[in-house]
Amino acid sequence: LGAAAYIAEPGANAQFFGNISSNKWHLSERPLLLVVTAETNDTKVIPRISVLTPTFEATRAKLLPVPSELNITYVDWPEDANPYEIAADSIIGKRRGTVYVDNSIRKFIADGLAAALPDNKVESAPSEIRTLRERKSPAEINILRCANEVIAEVPRVLIREANVQLMMPGDAAGHPCGQRSHENRDLRI
Repeated sequence: LGAAAYIAEPGANAQFFGNISSNKWHLSERPLLLVVTAETNDTKVIPRISVLTPTFEATRAKLLPVPSELNITYVDWPEDANPYEIAADSIIGKRRGTVYVDNSIRKFIADGLAAALPDNKVESAPSEIRTLRERKSPAEINILRCANEVIAEVPRVLIREANVQLMMPGDAAGHPCGQRSHENRDLRI
């Protein structure tokens, strides 16, 4: 898409695109942003992931469990600075093009980014970005199949267990078939 960056706040999309999964990664009244940019050479595109964090949150942000294969840059901004200008200068830099923001990003953050990036257009992420989460690799499809099989099997197991308990009333539990004798006339199968 020729984008300069993709920016998300803590949430499902930030976890998906940044592979950051922790309950410590949550919204704050101050901007805490995941910024994905790209470097390109002749043969491939190399993603660059940055986390814009308030200075007082920098230590906590760096404690997030992040896969070792990700090379994340942490950019912190002091309380008296404009975080959007810091993001524009140190993360996005001279990259020109549209800056796509996650569709659930708060408006004041999108407005702050637009003001700090007058040469870039700031827009909601298009469907090409939103649908990336819908694509599944063969390994992910196998995991989903396995989960579906387990979910489908649970009711069968519960029903079998319930039927066994119905066939084995308390006073007949010792009987090999779970039945009472013909004299008691209470046969359950």
